[in-house]
Amino acid sequence: MVKGWARDIAYALLRLKWKADWQKIMQEFNDYGGFYPTANDYLDRVSRGDTSGDGSYPSIGTIFGKHSSTSDTTKKHKEIIFRHKDGNPENEGKWELLYYDESWDEEFITPSELHSDLIGTLHLNPSISRFLLAGFNFPDEPGDVYLISNPAWPGWLKCGKSGSVSSRLSSYQTGSPHRDYAPDFTRFFPDCGAAEKRAHTLLRNLATDSQNEWFEISLLDAISILESL
Repeated sequence: MVKGWARDIAYALLRLKWKADWQKIMQEFNDYGGFYPTANDYLDRVSRGDTSGDGSYPSIGTIFGKHSSTSDTTKKHKEIIFRHKDGNPENEGKWELLYYDESWDEEFITPSELHSDLIGTLHLNPSISRFLLAGFNFPDEPGDVYLISNPAWPGWLKCGKSGSVSSRLSSYQTGSPHRDYAPDFTRFFPDCGAAEKRAHTLLRNLATDSQNEWFEISLLDAISILESL
């Protein structure tokens, strides 16, 4: 999951048609704050006279300005999502988005006039997709989309995906002293990531309420949605 400034910059580039300089990215943050939670939080603090912390524009320029950026700079094996070489005359100092995965956002909104090579939930930059496809392996994996519940939250179901539902359920049980998470329904899909994404959209439309992967909905309605995919 891409979060923070990395997510906001990537999504801004997607809305700005894959490339933009830093000034245009900042303008995008100012004009459409609702799309950018980290930038919006920073701008809100600035409006109140508080510019402390690591979220400032100057520090972002230092972090991302002169080398490739990643979704998690602490990991040894990094997945580059966008890049920028400050002052490079070949790209005129522009940031360039390489790819964007819809699953990074629960409320993904496809930008108007978006041009991309779409693979599952992954939007690839059309100008470089052939190089990305040669260097990365992006196939959607087979697995189960599942529904689980817990009596602590009656009427709520969690919808997720996994190659091993029993292992996933076991990991949830460690967080419950009563080990009372119950598997209610599973369905196998050759492309479980894309199926989960479609399920979340349909569940959110029908549910009384939703929080991330949890939905306030009857089990029969939720099963009906998964069976319709």
